Parts: sequence; structure tokens; C-alpha cells
Amino acid sequence: MKVLIKNGLVINPVTKFNKVANVVIEAHNENSKIAYIGDKQIKDADHTINADGLIVSPGFVDIHTNFCEPGYENKENLKTGCMAGAKGGYTSIVLGTDTKPFPSQVNVIDKIRSKQVLLPNNIYPTCTITNEKENEELSPFTFLKLHGAVGAYEGSIGVGNELLIDEALKLSKQLDFPISFYPENIPEIAIEDFDITLLANILKSRGVHEGPTAEKLGLSALPVEREVYAVANILEKALKYNNENVELANISSKESLDLIKKARSLGMKFFTSVPILNIYYSDKALAKYGTNAKLIPPLRSETDRKILITGLKNNDIDIITSNHTPCLHSEKTEPMDRAAQGNVTIEFVLGICGTKLVKDNNFTWSEVIEKISVNPAKFYKLNAGDLSVGKPADLTIFDPKEDWSVEISDIASKSKNTSLLKQKLIGKVKYTVARGKLIYKDINN
Repeated sequence: MKVLIKNGLVINPVTKFNKVANVVIEAHNENSKIAYIGDKQIKDADHTINADGLIVSPGFVDIHTNFCEPGYENKENLKTGCMAGAKGGYTSIVLGTDTKPFPSQVNVIDKIRSKQVLLPNNIYPTCTITNEKENEELSPFTFLKLHGAVGAYEGSIGVGNELLIDEALKLSKQLDFPISFYPENIPEIAIEDFDITLLANILKSRGVHEGPTAEKLGLSALPVEREVYAVANILEKALKYNNENVELANISSKESLDLIKKARSLGMKFFTSVPILNIYYSDKALAKYGTNAKLIPPLRSETDRKILITGLKNNDIDIITSNHTPCLHSEKTEPMDRAAQGNVTIEFVLGICGTKLVKDNNFTWSEVIEKISVNPAKFYKLNAGDLSVGKPADLTIFDPKEDWSVEISDIASKSKNTSLLKQKLIGKVKYTVARGKLIYKDINN
């Protein structure tokens, strides 16, 4: 079947293509490809999408997404998560490791991969860095890679064992296996010094930034130094092994960005990412949105937020992630110190980028697409993020000017925990095509 996408502004940062053109897809089951891009008139298409006034881009790629399956399907599952992803323009989704059981063994990876035939988007499992996240031994990277894990990620916790960080970086280099670290230093506590009160204080403080807002609200909070120390430690070890397959995941502070810029000035190569809500809000959102603004990493100061945006503009930060983290309503109605951290976000990334980056900070749409499609695909070495002839027919078509408000009834995610209700965003996905199939169409079209 031949599908024509007609008269859209085609933007492909990989080839620097940026002009109005027609795109032709040759749709053949799972092997659909981009067949033509140009201004030639196409008269024999079986199906036509009129993209006049819209942007046609490579399909979006998210690399930090929690779809909760297996184990927590009451919050989200692969089907509902993929529906939400399609609505957000995401054709390729790298799955997080906050599941039960953890993806530390090949049978869990196999089970996740077996679901692909039932899902519209491309899904890619990752494995945990340490076996069962116990910080005692590495997961078997070699076998997990053979079974389809695209990289290793511990999820929203730091790896606390220094020797294992060393071993993981060394093995990642040997296997050419991407490895992503969430930089948070939680101090190791010797058994003889174990204090349940200390542990409880650390856990309830996660998700809240230590600063004037937390102090004013009387909230327990973690200092930014926990992130900064971890960033420095990981960079030092990555340099030791000359490992370029490293991502500092979901950084959130000026101090971390300063270290990143310094490392890159010395010639180091690695990837960095920032969660979408950390460029949208500062920690002052805690006063307005309560537990729905309790996130990992925490929202930080307005200075941090602005510097993260500058970091994106200057390419010190490579990737924007959704950091999609579904939570039950009951988990978010707990008091702040017991409430779960996270928001559902994958449906709103484009609109936040259009509002905070394009409108407020003069980003081009090409710059945005690079952060939410091209670079995340590069880190995990995916055949994605490139709208060129011969490439997979994964693409997103969106209206860059449409403003819309977030309504709870429109949220496709199974969980509805978001701080964005009733907020106006700019930029809306109209169509999402994955593997040559239309997997989302805005009902207002």
C-alpha cells in the first residue's frame, strides 16, 4: 500500500532537510519504509494525509518511560502506555526497569519482547545494571543483550556500589552496550551502623529539593549535592574506561551541568538527558500542586530550570525525556512525606516543548526534534529518529501552533496523576505513524 503525506513541512535534523514536501510510505506489514521525499506530485497513492500547515518529523523516541508491566499493571501496562505514547507522537519507546520482577534475567526480557506483536509502537526493553537491583553483582549483560535488551539502566535509583559502577562501565565498553545512570548518591550504610530512622528520612525526602520552598513548606528534602557527587563520580569512572556509551540520566541542576560542560571541554563524549517537567516547573510548584509536583529527580530552583533550558540550547544536554511515571490516585493522596514520586507526561512533551522552548526561548522545531527523536535514538543505537528514504516508516505529524488545554478525560494513560490539568500548551500531535501504520489520529482532525 502506498501512503502519501502531502504538503507538510518536513523537518529531519539528521539530513538538515527543512522544507515543504510530499512524503511517500511503502507500507508492507512490519517492513514499511520511507519511499520518497520531495515535491513531485503523487497521483497513485492508496491513502493520503493532508499535512498542509503541519510539521512532519521523524517519530519521537523516549528513553525513560515507566509502563509498569510486569508487576504494576494497576498503574499502567504496555497497551495503555503505548496508547499514551502514540498520542504524544512517540513511535519508539525504551522501557524502564521499575517492574516486578525486575528485568535482570533473560526470561523477563523475553516476556516483554513477546508483547511487541500486540503493540502499535516499537518497544525496547532495558535490563537492570545490578542483579535484582541489590547492588551485589551485575546483571548478566552479555546474555541480556543477546535476548534483546538495548542497554542497562537501574531506574530511578543510583547504583551505590562503587566497585560495581567500575565493573559495569568496563563491561559496557567491552560489549558496546549503552548504560544509563540516574545520578543520585545514597550513602552505603554498614550493617553495624544501620539506622531505620536514617533510611526512612532519606526515602521520604526523595522527590523534594532542599531549598527555600521546602523549608517554607516544612518538607523533608534532599540536597542537590547528592546528584552532583554522583555525576562527578560517574564521569571520573567513564573517563577511566574511555566509555562513550554512557548517559547521565535526568539531570536537574546547575551544578551538574557545570561538571558536564567541564568534562566535555576535556574531550569526553557521553550523553545527557533532562526530564520534561524540570524545564517546565521550578520547585515552587510544590506549593501549588502538592504531591503531583513530587518527582524524581526533584524540581529545583528557577535558576536551575532556566540553566537547564540554556543547556539544551547549547547542546550541553542532548535529550529530553518524558520520565513518564504513573502512580495510583491513592499513592498521590498520601501526605507529602509518604506520597509516591512521579507524573504521567508522555502525552504532553510536545506541548511543553512548544510552550517553554519554542515560544518562550526561541528554539527552532528542528532543535526540539533533535532532542526528542534524533539523539535518544543515537544513544541506544536504534534504527529510528531519521526521516530519510529507506528508513523505517516511523513519523509524527503535528500542528506547531495549536494551543490546547490538558483535560483529565483526554488522558490516555491508565493513571491520571499529573500537575498539568487545565494548563494551556502549544503544539499538538495530529497523526502518529509507526511501521507504516497510522497508530494515532487526533479526533478533532
